[in-house]
Amino acid sequence: MDKKSSFSKIKKIPCPHCGNLCLAKAGECRKCGEPLQIEEDLQKEPSSLLKESFDEKNYLELLEAQVGKPIPKRDVINSEERGYKEQNGQIIGISIPYSRLKSLPPLLTELPAIKALFLSHNRFHSFPKQLIHFKSLENLRLDHNQIDTLSNQDLTKLTSLKKLNLDSNNLDRFSNGLGSLNLLEQFSVRRNKLIELPKTIGFLRNLEKLNLRINRLENLPESIGNLKNLRWMNLSSNKLKTLPDSMGDLKSLEYLNVSNNKLKQIPKSFENLHSLRYLNIKANFWITLPDSMKDLRDFDIIIDR
Repeated sequence: MDKKSSFSKIKKIPCPHCGNLCLAKAGECRKCGEPLQIEEDLQKEPSSLLKESFDEKNYLELLEAQVGKPIPKRDVINSEERGYKEQNGQIIGISIPYSRLKSLPPLLTELPAIKALFLSHNRFHSFPKQLIHFKSLENLRLDHNQIDTLSNQDLTKLTSLKKLNLDSNNLDRFSNGLGSLNLLEQFSVRRNKLIELPKTIGFLRNLEKLNLRINRLENLPESIGNLKNLRWMNLSSNKLKTLPDSMGDLKSLEYLNVSNNKLKQIPKSFENLHSLRYLNIKANFWITLPDSMKDLRDFDIIIDR
Protein backbone atom coordinates (compact mmCIF):
# COMPACT_ATOMS: atom_id res chain seq x y z
CA MET A 1 0.00 0.00 0.00
CA ASP A 2 1.07 3.65 -0.21
CA LYS A 3 2.42 5.63 2.72
CA LYS A 4 -1.07 6.77 3.65
CA SER A 5 -1.96 3.25 4.79
CA SER A 6 -2.42 3.19 8.53
CA PHE A 7 -1.72 0.08 10.55
CA SER A 8 -3.42 1.74 13.52
CA LYS A 9 -6.83 1.06 12.03
CA ILE A 10 -6.27 -2.65 12.52
CA LYS A 11 -6.90 -4.09 16.00
CA LYS A 12 -3.86 -5.68 17.61
CA ILE A 13 -3.34 -7.40 20.94
CA PRO A 14 -0.18 -8.51 22.79
CA CYS A 15 0.63 -12.22 22.70
CA PRO A 16 0.25 -13.63 26.25
CA HIS A 17 3.23 -15.93 25.63
CA CYS A 18 5.92 -13.66 24.17
CA GLY A 19 4.43 -10.16 24.26
CA ASN A 20 4.58 -9.66 20.49
CA LEU A 21 1.90 -7.27 19.16
CA CYS A 22 -0.39 -9.43 17.02
CA LEU A 23 -3.36 -8.99 14.73
CA ALA A 24 -6.41 -9.67 16.89
CA LYS A 25 -8.14 -11.83 14.29
CA ALA A 26 -5.07 -13.90 13.40
CA GLY A 27 -5.75 -16.65 15.94
CA GLU A 28 -2.09 -17.32 16.65
CA CYS A 29 1.07 -15.31 17.30
CA ARG A 30 3.15 -14.62 14.20
CA LYS A 31 6.35 -14.66 16.26
CA CYS A 32 6.02 -17.69 18.54
CA GLY A 33 3.10 -19.54 16.92
CA GLU A 34 1.12 -19.88 20.15
CA PRO A 35 -2.68 -19.31 20.17
CA LEU A 36 -3.90 -15.86 21.14
CA GLN A 37 -6.29 -15.42 24.03
CA ILE A 38 -8.85 -12.96 22.71
CA GLU A 39 -11.40 -11.51 25.09
CA GLU A 40 -14.97 -12.51 24.45
CA ASP A 41 -16.14 -8.96 23.76
CA LEU A 42 -13.41 -8.51 21.17
CA GLN A 43 -14.43 -11.74 19.44
CA LYS A 44 -18.00 -10.57 19.21
CA GLU A 45 -17.15 -7.08 18.00
CA PRO A 46 -17.45 -6.92 14.20
CA SER A 47 -14.32 -5.79 12.41
CA SER A 48 -14.63 -2.81 10.11
CA LEU A 49 -12.30 -4.64 7.76
CA LEU A 50 -14.67 -7.59 7.37
CA LYS A 51 -17.63 -5.68 6.01
CA GLU A 52 -19.44 -5.93 2.69
CA SER A 53 -17.15 -3.37 1.04
CA PHE A 54 -14.03 -5.32 2.03
CA ASP A 55 -11.72 -5.65 -0.97
CA GLU A 56 -8.19 -6.60 -2.05
CA LYS A 57 -6.68 -3.35 -0.73
CA ASN A 58 -8.19 -3.97 2.70
CA TYR A 59 -6.75 -7.47 2.71
CA LEU A 60 -3.34 -6.11 1.74
CA GLU A 61 -3.49 -3.93 4.87
CA LEU A 62 -4.16 -7.03 6.95
CA LEU A 63 -1.22 -8.80 5.33
CA GLU A 64 1.06 -5.85 6.00
CA ALA A 65 0.01 -5.84 9.62
CA GLN A 66 0.65 -9.56 9.98
CA VAL A 67 4.04 -9.39 8.26
CA GLY A 68 4.96 -6.23 10.15
CA LYS A 69 6.45 -4.64 7.04
CA PRO A 70 5.05 -2.70 4.07
CA ILE A 71 4.34 -4.55 0.85
CA PRO A 72 5.44 -2.20 -1.95
CA LYS A 73 3.77 -1.71 -5.29
CA ARG A 74 5.77 -3.19 -8.19
CA ASP A 75 5.44 -3.35 -11.96
CA VAL A 76 6.20 -7.09 -11.84
CA ILE A 77 5.98 -9.40 -8.81
CA ASN A 78 8.17 -12.43 -8.25
CA SER A 79 8.46 -15.14 -5.61
CA GLU A 80 11.71 -13.77 -4.13
CA GLU A 81 10.58 -10.35 -2.88
CA ARG A 82 7.56 -8.72 -1.27
CA GLY A 83 5.33 -6.75 -3.55
CA TYR A 84 1.92 -6.30 -5.10
CA LYS A 85 0.83 -5.54 -8.64
CA GLU A 86 -2.07 -3.32 -9.57
CA GLN A 87 -4.07 -3.10 -12.78
CA ASN A 88 -6.94 -0.69 -13.50
CA GLY A 89 -7.05 0.29 -9.84
CA GLN A 90 -7.34 -3.30 -8.60
CA ILE A 91 -4.72 -5.48 -6.94
CA ILE A 92 -4.20 -8.51 -9.16
CA GLY A 93 -1.10 -10.07 -7.57
CA ILE A 94 0.63 -10.29 -4.18
CA SER A 95 3.97 -11.82 -3.20
CA ILE A 96 5.01 -12.32 0.44
CA PRO A 97 8.09 -14.59 0.62
CA TYR A 98 10.50 -15.03 3.53
CA SER A 99 8.00 -13.64 6.06
CA ARG A 100 7.73 -16.56 8.53
CA LEU A 101 4.01 -16.83 7.81
CA LYS A 102 2.20 -19.80 9.36
CA SER A 103 -1.28 -18.63 8.42
CA LEU A 104 -3.10 -15.92 6.49
CA PRO A 105 -5.39 -13.27 8.01
CA PRO A 106 -9.06 -14.24 8.28
CA LEU A 107 -11.19 -13.74 5.21
CA LEU A 108 -14.96 -13.93 4.97
CA THR A 109 -15.57 -12.77 1.42
CA GLU A 110 -14.22 -13.47 -2.06
CA LEU A 111 -11.38 -11.45 -3.57
CA PRO A 112 -12.10 -11.87 -7.30
CA ALA A 113 -9.40 -9.55 -8.67
CA ILE A 114 -6.35 -11.45 -7.41
CA LYS A 115 -4.92 -13.79 -10.04
CA ALA A 116 -1.42 -14.40 -8.62
CA LEU A 117 -0.41 -15.19 -5.04
CA PHE A 118 3.16 -16.08 -4.09
CA LEU A 119 3.69 -17.42 -0.55
CA SER A 120 7.09 -19.03 -1.08
CA HIS A 121 9.65 -19.59 1.68
CA ASN A 122 7.30 -19.34 4.65
CA ARG A 123 6.26 -21.72 7.45
CA PHE A 124 2.86 -23.05 6.38
CA HIS A 125 2.24 -26.54 7.74
CA SER A 126 -1.10 -26.86 5.99
CA PHE A 127 -2.84 -25.43 2.96
CA PRO A 128 -4.15 -21.93 3.91
CA LYS A 129 -7.92 -22.24 4.30
CA GLN A 130 -8.44 -18.65 3.17
CA LEU A 131 -7.45 -19.63 -0.37
CA ILE A 132 -10.96 -20.93 -1.03
CA HIS A 133 -11.96 -17.24 -1.36
CA PHE A 134 -9.45 -16.64 -4.18
CA LYS A 135 -11.61 -18.22 -6.87
CA SER A 136 -10.04 -16.27 -9.74
CA LEU A 137 -6.52 -17.33 -8.75
CA GLU A 138 -4.49 -18.51 -11.75
CA ASN A 139 -0.95 -18.65 -10.36
CA LEU A 140 -0.23 -19.98 -6.86
CA ARG A 141 3.19 -20.56 -5.29
CA LEU A 142 3.48 -22.33 -1.96
CA ASP A 143 6.96 -23.74 -2.52
CA HIS A 144 9.51 -24.02 0.30
CA ASN A 145 7.03 -24.41 3.13
CA GLN A 146 6.25 -27.37 5.40
CA ILE A 147 2.88 -28.49 4.02
CA ASP A 148 2.24 -32.19 4.55
CA THR A 149 -1.42 -32.69 3.59
CA LEU A 150 -3.88 -31.49 0.97
CA SER A 151 -7.58 -32.29 1.23
CA ASN A 152 -10.26 -32.34 -1.46
CA GLN A 153 -11.65 -29.11 -0.03
CA ASP A 154 -8.27 -27.41 -0.41
CA LEU A 155 -8.12 -28.07 -4.13
CA THR A 156 -11.65 -28.25 -5.52
CA LYS A 157 -12.34 -24.53 -5.02
CA LEU A 158 -9.32 -23.39 -7.04
CA THR A 159 -10.71 -24.31 -10.44
CA SER A 160 -9.17 -21.26 -12.18
CA LEU A 161 -5.59 -22.33 -11.43
CA LYS A 162 -3.21 -22.53 -14.40
CA LYS A 163 0.10 -22.68 -12.49
CA LEU A 164 0.70 -24.44 -9.16
CA ASN A 165 4.09 -24.72 -7.46
CA LEU A 166 4.39 -26.87 -4.33
CA ASP A 167 8.13 -27.58 -4.48
CA SER A 168 10.06 -28.39 -1.29
CA ASN A 169 7.24 -29.33 1.07
CA ASN A 170 6.46 -32.57 2.94
CA LEU A 171 3.64 -33.95 0.79
CA ASP A 172 3.42 -37.74 0.47
CA ARG A 173 0.23 -37.96 -1.59
CA PHE A 174 -2.59 -35.95 -3.17
CA SER A 175 -6.32 -36.36 -2.75
CA ASN A 176 -8.56 -37.14 -5.71
CA GLY A 177 -9.47 -33.46 -5.69
CA LEU A 178 -6.36 -32.84 -7.76
CA GLY A 179 -8.37 -33.81 -10.82
CA SER A 180 -10.68 -30.82 -10.37
CA LEU A 181 -7.91 -28.45 -11.47
CA ASN A 182 -8.78 -29.04 -15.10
CA LEU A 183 -7.36 -25.70 -16.31
CA LEU A 184 -3.94 -26.43 -14.84
CA GLU A 185 -1.10 -25.99 -17.36
CA GLN A 186 2.01 -26.13 -15.15
CA PHE A 187 2.36 -28.26 -12.02
CA SER A 188 5.58 -28.57 -10.02
CA VAL A 189 5.95 -30.64 -6.85
CA ARG A 190 9.70 -31.28 -6.70
CA ARG A 191 11.46 -32.28 -3.49
CA ASN A 192 8.52 -33.72 -1.61
CA LYS A 193 7.84 -37.21 -0.26
CA LEU A 194 5.27 -38.41 -2.79
CA ILE A 195 4.79 -42.17 -2.79
CA GLU A 196 1.87 -42.21 -5.22
CA LEU A 197 -0.25 -40.10 -7.54
CA PRO A 198 -4.07 -40.23 -7.67
CA LYS A 199 -5.73 -41.69 -10.74
CA THR A 200 -7.51 -38.36 -11.17
CA ILE A 201 -4.27 -36.80 -12.43
CA GLY A 202 -5.49 -37.99 -15.82
CA PHE A 203 -8.23 -35.34 -15.68
CA LEU A 204 -5.66 -32.55 -16.07
CA ARG A 205 -6.17 -32.46 -19.83
CA ASN A 206 -4.64 -28.98 -20.22
CA LEU A 207 -1.41 -29.85 -18.39
CA GLU A 208 1.70 -29.01 -20.44
CA LYS A 209 4.49 -29.20 -17.86
CA LEU A 210 4.81 -31.67 -14.94
CA ASN A 211 7.76 -31.74 -12.55
CA LEU A 212 7.89 -34.63 -10.05
CA ARG A 213 11.65 -34.69 -9.56
CA ILE A 214 13.06 -35.95 -6.22
CA ASN A 215 10.15 -37.83 -4.68
CA ARG A 216 9.55 -41.47 -3.69
CA LEU A 217 7.32 -42.66 -6.50
CA GLU A 218 7.58 -46.39 -7.31
CA ASN A 219 4.95 -46.41 -10.05
CA LEU A 220 2.62 -44.16 -12.00
CA PRO A 221 -1.12 -44.56 -12.64
CA GLU A 222 -2.17 -45.68 -16.12
CA SER A 223 -4.31 -42.54 -16.28
CA ILE A 224 -1.19 -40.44 -16.82
CA GLY A 225 -1.50 -41.41 -20.48
CA ASN A 226 -4.58 -39.15 -20.69
CA LEU A 227 -2.44 -35.99 -20.48
CA LYS A 228 -2.69 -35.36 -24.22
CA ASN A 229 -1.24 -31.83 -24.05
CA LEU A 230 1.76 -32.72 -21.87
CA ARG A 231 4.99 -31.53 -23.51
CA TRP A 232 7.54 -31.63 -20.66
CA MET A 233 7.87 -34.12 -17.79
CA ASN A 234 10.61 -34.69 -15.23
CA LEU A 235 10.41 -37.93 -13.21
CA SER A 236 14.08 -38.09 -12.23
CA SER A 237 15.32 -39.14 -8.78
CA ASN A 238 12.36 -41.28 -7.77
CA LYS A 239 12.09 -45.04 -7.15
CA LEU A 240 10.33 -45.98 -10.37
CA LYS A 241 10.73 -49.64 -11.35
CA THR A 242 8.42 -49.54 -14.37
CA LEU A 243 6.65 -47.02 -16.55
CA PRO A 244 3.03 -47.55 -17.66
CA ASP A 245 2.39 -48.53 -21.29
CA SER A 246 -0.14 -45.70 -21.43
CA MET A 247 2.74 -43.20 -21.60
CA GLY A 248 2.96 -44.11 -25.26
CA ASP A 249 -0.26 -42.11 -25.68
CA LEU A 250 1.44 -38.83 -24.72
CA LYS A 251 1.44 -37.61 -28.32
CA SER A 252 2.60 -34.07 -27.45
CA LEU A 253 5.51 -35.09 -25.19
CA GLU A 254 8.79 -33.49 -26.29
CA TYR A 255 10.98 -33.77 -23.16
CA LEU A 256 11.15 -36.68 -20.72
CA ASN A 257 13.65 -37.20 -17.90
CA VAL A 258 13.48 -40.54 -16.05
CA SER A 259 17.10 -40.58 -14.86
CA ASN A 260 18.16 -41.87 -11.44
CA ASN A 261 15.38 -44.42 -10.98
CA LYS A 262 15.29 -48.23 -10.89
CA LEU A 263 14.11 -48.83 -14.43
CA LYS A 264 15.25 -51.84 -16.44
CA GLN A 265 13.39 -51.13 -19.62
CA ILE A 266 11.37 -48.56 -21.53
CA PRO A 267 7.86 -49.61 -22.63
CA LYS A 268 7.49 -50.66 -26.25
CA SER A 269 4.71 -48.07 -26.54
CA PHE A 270 7.40 -45.35 -26.49
CA GLU A 271 7.75 -46.07 -30.21
CA ASN A 272 4.57 -43.98 -30.59
CA LEU A 273 6.04 -40.84 -28.99
CA HIS A 274 6.61 -39.11 -32.32
CA SER A 275 6.95 -35.65 -30.76
CA LEU A 276 9.69 -36.76 -28.34
CA ARG A 277 12.96 -34.87 -28.83
CA TYR A 278 14.85 -35.55 -25.59
CA LEU A 279 14.93 -38.64 -23.37
CA ASN A 280 17.21 -38.90 -20.32
CA ILE A 281 17.63 -42.45 -18.97
CA LYS A 282 20.87 -41.98 -17.00
CA ALA A 283 21.53 -43.73 -13.66
CA ASN A 284 19.09 -46.61 -14.04
CA PHE A 285 19.85 -50.33 -14.33
CA TRP A 286 21.13 -51.73 -17.65
CA ILE A 287 18.15 -50.24 -19.37
CA THR A 288 16.89 -51.53 -22.72
CA LEU A 289 15.06 -49.64 -25.42
CA PRO A 290 12.34 -50.93 -27.75
CA ASP A 291 13.92 -52.48 -30.85
CA SER A 292 12.57 -49.82 -33.18
CA MET A 293 14.14 -47.06 -31.04
CA LYS A 294 17.62 -48.58 -31.06
CA ASP A 295 18.25 -47.30 -34.57
CA LEU A 296 18.17 -43.58 -33.90
CA ARG A 297 18.37 -42.74 -37.60
CA ASP A 298 14.59 -43.04 -37.68
CA PHE A 299 14.13 -40.83 -34.62
CA ASP A 300 15.10 -37.22 -34.06
CA ILE A 301 15.69 -37.93 -30.36
CA ILE A 302 18.61 -37.10 -28.09
CA ILE A 303 18.93 -40.05 -25.72
CA ASP A 304 21.08 -39.13 -22.75
CA ARG A 305 22.49 -42.22 -21.08
